[in-house]
Amino acid sequence: MNMSPGSSFLMVIALCGILTAYGTLSPARAQSVLKLSVHVTDEFGRPVTGLTTQDFKITLDNRHAVIGRFVENDDPASVLFIVDNSGSMQIDPKSGMITKYWAMKIRDFIYAGNPENEYGLIVFNKEPRVIMDWTSNDGPAFSAGLQQLIKSESKAKTSLFDAIDRGMGMMKSAGHKKRAIIIISDGNENGSRIGRFRDLRKTVRNSDVSVYTINVANAYSLTETPKSIINYLTGTRQMLRVSEAYNSDMTELVNDTGGINYSPVTVDQVALAFDSLGAALRHQYSLTLTGPSSIPTGNKNGLKIQLSSGNPLLKNLPLRVAFKVN
Repeated sequence: MNMSPGSSFLMVIALCGILTAYGTLSPARAQSVLKLSVHVTDEFGRPVTGLTTQDFKITLDNRHAVIGRFVENDDPASVLFIVDNSGSMQIDPKSGMITKYWAMKIRDFIYAGNPENEYGLIVFNKEPRVIMDWTSNDGPAFSAGLQQLIKSESKAKTSLFDAIDRGMGMMKSAGHKKRAIIIISDGNENGSRIGRFRDLRKTVRNSDVSVYTINVANAYSLTETPKSIINYLTGTRQMLRVSEAYNSDMTELVNDTGGINYSPVTVDQVALAFDSLGAALRHQYSLTLTGPSSIPTGNKNGLKIQLSSGNPLLKNLPLRVAFKVN
């Protein structure tokens, strides 16, 4: 997703055109009443607010489903940051400057969030390490966690999948029903002990956790240009690219769980990604869905959401719907 500076969310009253989102619905959850958490975002990942039930058309296994309770909410959340501190993430492999930058962005993100949220922090390279257990945005534990992030030592290897698995374990003790994992990484996975990604994917998909990613694989180093940031570049000034496998894996986790992926390139876009993600967590639609008395359970991709309306001003606006069955 290309980013550009702008406000952190977009207010609209109606949509035109049609946007369709498909979600994974397990047979165990195919019932006559479902609870959904829904994100509607623009091309920059900023939340689209002000929608009503008339802006949604939802079908379940090709049958019309009736929207019951519908609210735009800012429920308190348990938010876990998983931060990559491997060698490829460094501005200077010896300076650790990038961890100071991430600590600053995470601090600003938390201060702008719901004051009732709780937060955790995992840093990883060769192996994942919990440096901040669940805590609020004040008190010594919060400050100590950010200081540990700043001082954390960069090492070779990137155990991204192990870190996500550790995060899922941590989520078992989360205090809120709304749960989010935010992964900050260039995706250069090469050190996890987990044997099969599909097992991890199944665990995440069947949980109440939504996964969000800030993918900095294509971002420039701060030392190369004044207004760009993130990857340590080689002497040939080539951008570090993520593997196709990583792109596919992270896309699956995000899509499975109703999250959002951000792929910033410049420092301004990194800042916008954090702002947009923070706004998206605070502007989410919650709704209950009722369908026929007997809803087929065989179609795992049977839940479809469309946005349509007759507002000509928004005819060509690219929008995305992501949802999670709670």
